[in-house]
Amino acid sequence: MARSSAPGVTLYELLIVLALLAVLACVAIPSFRSLVDEWRLRAATRSLLTALAQTRVAALQAGAPGGLCPSNDGTHCAGGRAGGFIVQLEDAVHTVLAQRAFEGGVTLSTDRPVAVYYPNPRAALPVTLKLCAMPNRELSRLVIVSQTGRPRVERAGAC
Repeated sequence: MARSSAPGVTLYELLIVLALLAVLACVAIPSFRSLVDEWRLRAATRSLLTALAQTRVAALQAGAPGGLCPSNDGTHCAGGRAGGFIVQLEDAVHTVLAQRAFEGGVTLSTDRPVAVYYPNPRAALPVTLKLCAMPNRELSRLVIVSQTGRPRVERAGAC
């Protein structure tokens, strides 16, 4: 039998390349999951910072304290960990101004029941909010609100 001189790829070469690609994919998937968890945590942190600013503005406009608290259902504050938060005015009826649920298992917990902004430009109740990426418990962020109402973000330890 004479060998063909036509260019191309043999079946064995193709199988070897596919096997190498499968091994590389198995190595890359865990680090990709960690990267996705990091992106979700960053998005949740930005969302929380935006909501804190919205809470502050709502308190100043309404002349009543505004609060942000963890919530699982988007209507009531939850104690402990929650998968989202609500922004509400601390008026007689606790008017809900906004609510948000986090994606991908990110949870929120606080050291106080509610993060409160008062209707004074530089007055807030100091609070620490902790965001955790639950599938990967090593990823977390602290959002610390000072007495003047200014939030700052820090990396935190495991949840």
